[in-house]
Amino acid sequence: MGDFRTLMHQSTSEVTAAHGSWLALSKTCGGQQEVHRGQVTGPLREMGWKGEAAYAGMARMDRTESELGVAGSQALAISVVLDNLRLGMETAKRNLHAAVKDAEADGCYTVTADGTVTARPLTQAERHDPDVTRRVTRVRAEHQARIDAAVQQADRAGKEAATLLRRFVPARLTDPGDAQADARLVLQSDQGMCPVDNGLPDGSDPKASAAWWQGLSQDDRAMYLAAYPEDVGRLNGLPVTVRDDANRAVLDTWIASRTARGESPSTGTLHNLLALRDRMDVADAGPARYRIHLIALDPSRDGKAIASVGDPDTVEHTSVFVPGTGADLGDMSGSLSRTDDIVRASEAYGGEGNVAGVIWLGYDAPDEIVPDAADQKYARDAGPALREFFGGMEASHQGGERHITAVGHSYGSTVVGAGAMDGGGLPGVDDIIVAGSPGMLVWGASELNVPAGHVWAMEAEKDPVPDLGQIFLSPFGHTPDDRNFGANMLVTDTTGHNDYWKQGTHSLDNQARVIGGRGQTAATQWRAG
Repeated sequence: MGDFRTLMHQSTSEVTAAHGSWLALSKTCGGQQEVHRGQVTGPLREMGWKGEAAYAGMARMDRTESELGVAGSQALAISVVLDNLRLGMETAKRNLHAAVKDAEADGCYTVTADGTVTARPLTQAERHDPDVTRRVTRVRAEHQARIDAAVQQADRAGKEAATLLRRFVPARLTDPGDAQADARLVLQSDQGMCPVDNGLPDGSDPKASAAWWQGLSQDDRAMYLAAYPEDVGRLNGLPVTVRDDANRAVLDTWIASRTARGESPSTGTLHNLLALRDRMDVADAGPARYRIHLIALDPSRDGKAIASVGDPDTVEHTSVFVPGTGADLGDMSGSLSRTDDIVRASEAYGGEGNVAGVIWLGYDAPDEIVPDAADQKYARDAGPALREFFGGMEASHQGGERHITAVGHSYGSTVVGAGAMDGGGLPGVDDIIVAGSPGMLVWGASELNVPAGHVWAMEAEKDPVPDLGQIFLSPFGHTPDDRNFGANMLVTDTTGHNDYWKQGTHSLDNQARVIGGRGQTAATQWRAG
């Protein structure tokens, strides 16, 4: 039992030092990826660098940025493997020392230099006593089994670590999906999970998801992010910054996989994903309070995404904008620019750095006004998901006062209505603003589960949608712009269906007052009641 001698005197200081070095490397890679976004790709995109050289250069820099993320993920996984090796070896060594101590304390046994347990010579009387010989033989075997088990425990820890570490040689930095698969194996080994059980909550209860996350160690949180970014990124109730980290990894993975398949970067889903990443890179180069957080991402079909300008978890005032007909992943860059305008305008009333804005494209929006937008099904299917999202915002907010405004544009207002009318309303929502609404599926504002006087409507000149809505989507004969609906009618100075958020207008300013908690100062054509 040559391993016995090694384990008896085993030092884990070198493994501990290696763990620390790999963990530090992981953090360095993550930090440099952030620096790259904020100080390299972001400023270059903000400058509007164009042309063939720009395309080739940005593509190479994007790969470098992605490789930093993959390297960080793999370094983290290696650090966890090494830490588990340290823990396994130290536990085995403790067990071995305890087994040797117990054997020798018995008084009848000694442990040789190679780990063999021997019994002291028996007296003649003892040799002729079957009970004594059986007991001596049995107890010696028990002591030997404990010693052998400790040595085998150390052997298993070493072999398991070696098997996992071989996955990282040579390093593969070009495929984020490979890094996630490696991290999943490490996490499953660390947690003792079977491959079909990732240990994640099912996501049905945002508070339970929040509690699960709070109960994890920092290392386990990092490993879940590395191993299951898509699953972590969709969990309502987790901190927005955590979901952002997860979904940025998902975004990079989707871009890498579609690029590897030879998809064109100038059209389709890959184009939309690249445009979203470009828009986020530009924001990363600007003030931190306007940083974009990617809260959810699903590129399948037309695509779904949820993103914020600013961090809703840390501010007092948050608007959640629900877009309408025709909204898809390709609109996210423009939607984020509009959300940025809303946040900046609202800061005049809610305080600088105290306002965040969310664009919620967490549903399958109607593709066309006719016939799709005449169908209530899209809104009724989306309502529960919108409620769950607001429930997640409640669970992840970091204390202090909270004021939330749901903003629905066009068919998005119908989605807001579908979410607010059932299940006790939209959790945490204080005000509702609807612009160009075709109807909200309710008789009036009193059915939307917000305090009286906190539903606000807007109808611009030459916006045909409210009139069309009375025919198709308002089964009770009036839309929110109708005085009988019971909403406050905000003054609007824009025209058409899509300019309610035009900079420098009363339309935007009046919404900003409501979002910033100063609705009593907003200019209205009439007020409810």
